Amino acid sequence: MSEKEAGAAEGRAGETLAVGGVEKSATIRYRVNIGGNPKKGKCYAKQVTSVDLTKTNGYALEGNFLKEREYDFKEGDILLFVEEEGSWKHHSSIGTVMRVEGGEMQKKKVFDYFEEFLTLRDYIATLLGEKSNPFMGFTDRELIDELIRRGYADAQAIVK
Repeated sequence: MSEKEAGAAEGRAGETLAVGGVEKSATIRYRVNIGGNPKKGKCYAKQVTSVDLTKTNGYALEGNFLKEREYDFKEGDILLFVEEEGSWKHHSSIGTVMRVEGGEMQKKKVFDYFEEFLTLRDYIATLLGEKSNPFMGFTDRELIDELIRRGYADAQAIVK
């Protein structure tokens, strides 16, 4: 995927603040280009403001959808660009995470949106400084065994 397709833009620093004798950009003006081919599938951009770790789908990523135009972003703001690639028969969705760092928009990571969504969700939560899922370090089998040990009868059905 080219940088243009991943939401490339012309960014220019906005107002600057002097903090401890060091000038730091308070905002960056960034033109969002959603990219992709609208005839091939969905393409969108979203400014992610928080993550709901209890959800396992796109609703976990809270924030505003963005249109193709210029926006002012603050240091630390996170954008997610999602774009479908490939043919109608063999396609995938690519999620590109970008973040304002040092007065510039930086590409952080690229994920397969559907295959790696939970990893993407937790990565964005980490960038936002939110607590990650405490169960991430356990395998499914370990979690099921713990439920069985605690006497949850429904856990027996999961194993079968």
